[in-house]
Amino acid sequence: MLVPLVMGVVLCLPHQWHAHTCYPW
Repeated sequence: MLVPLVMGVVLCLPHQWHAHTCYPW
């Protein structure tokens, strides 16, 4: 359940952790 959410955040951290484009929820 939390796997996709965590993976999405981890994949976004390196390049745009400050942007909200990584968080569709």
